[in-house]
Amino acid sequence: FFFQAEDGIRDPLWSRGLGDVYKRQAFEPRRYHASCIIGKHLLVYGGINWQQTYLSDVMAINLAAQPDPLNVNINPYRWVPIRFKGEKPGPIAYHSAQLILHPDRYRYGGQLSLTSLSELRGKNTRILQEGIYIFGGRDERGPNNKLHVLKIGHKLCEWEEIKPRGATPLARYGHSMNHYPQKNILVLYGGRNDENFESTGESYLSDVWILSLDNLMWKQWMNEGSNPPPRSFHSAAVIGTSILIFGGINDNNYCLSLIHI
Repeated sequence: FFFQAEDGIRDPLWSRGLGDVYKRQAFEPRRYHASCIIGKHLLVYGGINWQQTYLSDVMAINLAAQPDPLNVNINPYRWVPIRFKGEKPGPIAYHSAQLILHPDRYRYGGQLSLTSLSELRGKNTRILQEGIYIFGGRDERGPNNKLHVLKIGHKLCEWEEIKPRGATPLARYGHSMNHYPQKNILVLYGGRNDENFESTGESYLSDVWILSLDNLMWKQWMNEGSNPPPRSFHSAAVIGTSILIFGGINDNNYCLSLIHI
């Protein structure tokens, strides 16, 4: 279904994208943000607004909200700022986000939301840190390769920067990051780093990195075959034991309409 979240718009000309209308919204219009679903909540972080300003707000909406039967004209869907502690990554766009929870959180019919998680049965040994993983992206200074986790399940969420030991991926933006639950890893692919052009002659990336969720260490994945052509702003999905890569752009313009597995 489709719905219009409450955003403060009261102008019948809202669809024209006028600046004064944008300014009246409770949640700024944006692009190049990251989002994920946590139970009944949709969370959105960062992005770039209509004035080309990088954003740092964290907002959520309750997708299971029910209308008031006594006043059906009141929209129940409202964006709410997330309260948290710790230092957040700051203004950012073109980043990636993935929700990582222990599988048992889903198995026993428990409730999942930003402020409440079902209890685990037994000790959690598979995932060192649960939460929403944020990697890379860029701001006005350029791309980064920082890894942050937003810890959820409490009334006050908490930001933490993870500093893995050993090698780390090159800073990048416009990449993909997918959870591969069978192997308990995050898979990072592609993206763009304009500073890399000076040393390699290539600003678009085709490397593959994996983050082990049991020890939070990065490792570059060396394929037996050749990697797909370098690209950014592509789409990626995990299907069974495979990761599918499609589309994107690189120095040669749009990537061919091929699916790489």
